[in-house]
Parts: sequence; C-alpha cells; structure tokens
Amino acid sequence: MLDRIRCTFTYANVMSTIAVFGVLGGGAYAAANVGADDIKRNAVRSKHIKKSQVGRKHLKRDAVSGAKIAKGAVTAAKLSDAAVSGPKLADGAVTGPKVDESTLGIVPNADRVDGVDGAELLRGRGEIRALQGSDAPGGAGSAPFVLAGAGDFTLECRHPASAGSDFTFTNTSGSTANVWTDKVQDSFAIGHQIFYYVLAEGGSASVSVSGPVVAEGRALVKFTIATGDRLTLIEARIIFSGAECSFNAVATEIAT
Repeated sequence: MLDRIRCTFTYANVMSTIAVFGVLGGGAYAAANVGADDIKRNAVRSKHIKKSQVGRKHLKRDAVSGAKIAKGAVTAAKLSDAAVSGPKLADGAVTGPKVDESTLGIVPNADRVDGVDGAELLRGRGEIRALQGSDAPGGAGSAPFVLAGAGDFTLECRHPASAGSDFTFTNTSGSTANVWTDKVQDSFAIGHQIFYYVLAEGGSASVSVSGPVVAEGRALVKFTIATGDRLTLIEARIIFSGAECSFNAVATEIAT
C-alpha cells in the first residue's frame, strides 16, 4: 500500500499542495505577523495606496508642513472664516496688491497727527488767486477784489507818492474778523511793522505805503485774515508811476 502511495507522489504534486496552503493561509499569516518593522523603508508608495484611504485621522499632528503643500494648492475657498489670524502670518506677508480694497471700511478720524490735535489742523480745499489792479491818484480806491467768506481788498492811490497809498481790507464775512498786517519797506530802519486788528462786520484795516521806494516796487504788504471758517493770506507789491498806482498780489484762501 505504502509502495503504491509512494509511487504516486511526484515533485509537482508536492509543490502544488504547498501552493494551495499558501493561498488559503498565507494572507492570514501576513495580516497577523507582518508589521511596520517588516516593511522596507520607502517600499510603500503613493501608487500602492487606494484612493481616499488616508484621511485626516491617519495624519500625525504637524505632519503636513508648508514645504509639503504645492504652490497655489490652498485657495481662499478652502479656508474657513477666521482660519488665518495675525499670529499665523509672516511679517510682510500681506502687501498692498494682496488686499481687496472693497473689504476695507472707512478709516476713523485720527484724534492726533504727529502729536498735534486734529481740531487744530486745517482741512478742506484751498484756493490761490492772482490779484492785479491799478488806481489813479486821489478819489475813490480801486475796484474791490472780493475774497470769499472774508471781505474786500482795495488800493487807494495818492499823489505824490510820499503821501502814502493805502491797501485796505474791509470785513464783509458776516462775523468778526481777526486781521494781522505786516509791512516791509527798504527805507524804514524799523523793518517789519506788524499790527493786529479785531474787526466787526463792515470794519476795515489799512496799510499805508509811501515813497520814494514805492516807485522802485520794493514795498511788501501782508494781510493775514481769520474769519469764521476761513483763513486768507495776502501778499501785495505796489508800483507808483506818477499817473497811477498798480499792484500785484497773491491771495491764498483756505477753508478751515
């Protein structure tokens, strides 16, 4: 009997029998006995992992760093509201071109600018005007130049020049005007002659310019006028020809 069985066993019979046992029990053996230490480094690659098998719970804390994220992979749509806060931004990370201007609100009024109270700063539009006029000696003054929100500016020419010709500001602002005048003539040893006036509605402040320096055009007159909501600065020069006085002036009007 044993001889008959021994005669039927061949090498092929034995190998096929071992293969069957390997198929039926080998997987269970591998699952139970092959651990992480038995896998060669870098043996398992991304192509060996079934799609969607690795989820967030399988990732170690801080496993994904910035260097491992492809450029442009994280878009705004993938970020939750308030996900990126100040401490998570590198210095200089947010520049002007990266800011959507429509997301910015109105900047609140500053109480102080470089330590100066905001209430003390001039604001609003300014206007610079060139004024030119002339007047014959004697009689009424030149046609008035109207300074918005302040008053009228005129020249009254007198002959001879030594009699003095007057620049005059008349307050028509509807409120009290504070006026500072400053005159410089080369023939006066005093230099600057500065005066201050408080003018009610209709009040006037004048500066007289006399010869002979008038004829040389070397007299400079300044008016600083503060009314309710405006500041007006005037610089004027006069030339006396004997037949008339002509003047050039610059008026700067600033809304406060």
